[in-house]
Amino acid sequence: MSYHLEGAYDGFDDLKEIKNHYKRCRKIQHFILSDEGIKDNPPNCNCCGKIITIETGNRGEYHPKIKKYRIMHYKCSWENLLTQVHQLADIM
Repeated sequence: MSYHLEGAYDGFDDLKEIKNHYKRCRKIQHFILSDEGIKDNPPNCNCCGKIITIETGNRGEYHPKIKKYRIMHYKCSWENLLTQVHQLADIM
């Protein structure tokens, strides 16, 4: 099964499917890359630069305006989100 909806996040088995599935979206989309997608071609984390493994978990964001995705470790994604929240709080 290449694309699945089994929870709060969309799931993908291949990085190529992400852009194709979200091509009509206008808002930032969040997803998880499945274990099969990580085994075949493990991506690097966009925050820390280390390779993402099955054990570390992953989260991804697709930005439709620039048509690019970011894949991060589970921990790095939370760190990134909290940094964005703090930056927003500093502006206000």
